[in-house]
Formats: sequence, structure tokens, C-alpha cells
Amino acid sequence: MSIDLTRHVQPAFEQTAQRNGHIAALAAAEHIISSSPVIPADVTTRCRSWATNEPGIDLFFYDAPNDVRRFGAHFGLAVAERITTSGASEVKAEGTVHGVQVRAWCLTGSVSS
Repeated sequence: MSIDLTRHVQPAFEQTAQRNGHIAALAAAEHIISSSPVIPADVTTRCRSWATNEPGIDLFFYDAPNDVRRFGAHFGLAVAERITTSGASEVKAEGTVHGVQVRAWCLTGSVSS
């Protein structure tokens, strides 16, 4: 039997905090999906062990920048647009819903080399 002394084992209170963060993100995601006027292609929740008090949700809208704008307006999020270095157009909506950080985004188009 070998023991990996470099492996970090979280104390029970950290695991509980991280679990609670995931549960908060999942609950907010449920509310968002059930009340959103538009439905994203992907929903991802996160609660990192080093930031258990900052759970978050990422929502990806496939080729639907107007849906990101509608989503942002519906939930009162800040909407921003930019052109990436590859020439793609990125639309994102960011803010907080039910105490959870939310980021909805979409990339469209790109400049081929």
C-alpha cells in the first residue's frame, strides 16, 4: 500500500461548503431554466473548493446572440458585446441571480486564416 502525501484531502467543513455551493448553483439553475424566455444549449454549474462562497452558472447559447440579450434583459444582467482576436463576435450577459454568479454567452462567426 502506498500513500500519496501530495494529495490534498479537503476537511469535512470544506466539502460541506463546496457541496452547499453546488446545491445553491443547481437551485438557481432550476429557477433560471423554469422562468427564462429562452433556453440555452448548455448549462454548467460550478463551486470550486478554493471559492466555496462563489458558486456560479455558465449558460451557453449556440449561435443565438439575440437569445443572450433577451436572457440578460429578463434577469437584469449586464450585457456586453465584443469582437475576439479571432474575429468572432461574443455576446455575454453577466450578473447575479438568487445570490449565484451567472454568465450567459454566445460566439458567432470568425475570421478564417
